[in-house]
Amino acid sequence: MTCSVNFVDHAGIGSRSRRLRTPCLHVEGRGGLRRNTFITRNLNRAKSGLDHQNGVCNLFGSAAISSEPNPAQSRRGTVMDDTTTRRDFIYIAAIGGAVIGTGLSVWPFIDSLNPAADTLAGSKTEVDVSSMQLGERLTIAWRERPVFIVRRTLEAIGQARADDNNDTLIDPQNDADRVIDPEWLVVIGVCTHLGCVPLGQSSGDNRGRFGGWYCPCHGSVYDVSGRVRRGPAPENA
Repeated sequence: MTCSVNFVDHAGIGSRSRRLRTPCLHVEGRGGLRRNTFITRNLNRAKSGLDHQNGVCNLFGSAAISSEPNPAQSRRGTVMDDTTTRRDFIYIAAIGGAVIGTGLSVWPFIDSLNPAADTLAGSKTEVDVSSMQLGERLTIAWRERPVFIVRRTLEAIGQARADDNNDTLIDPQNDADRVIDPEWLVVIGVCTHLGCVPLGQSSGDNRGRFGGWYCPCHGSVYDVSGRVRRGPAPENA
């Protein structure tokens, strides 16, 4: 009986670009060829134990098999990478152009919603109050509505702050929250009930019992801080 070891090529082990030669054991006896079996003892190691640093796969520890890349496969991978890169660039460029075009087409409509120049000019009113004396009141027009400007005295400021915690306040609010400079009070001169213009800007007007403003239409009374104190008005001026 004789024994011989041959190597048989098998594709598909490891990767597509590698072919492994697997040892095949032939045993011959009197009756001729009796067995033809693959030695699989280290086949799994051959599948997963490729040495990627030197491209060598050891089947038995002594037999070394070189694994070289397929040049055609490498060229095909390079072409696919270039095609993918160009396709991605085309997608990004198309999306970017669509976004820019949409913005340019929508912007005129958005800009038309902004107020006109004459409207913006009318929304700001500048008043010189440097000549106003303590206790003096001035009425100006802003957006077709009267605005009351009062330069308050120290007595009026003290009176307004004294009523901050008064239980009779219909719309409770501290005087400090209604002014920037305690000496100056600026309120829209419209009654919050039905939109009448209260009395009190002229020296001879009835200002009510709290020294502010009085609306003769339905009897609403405001104090020196513009807070409603009597009448049907629900909110402060």
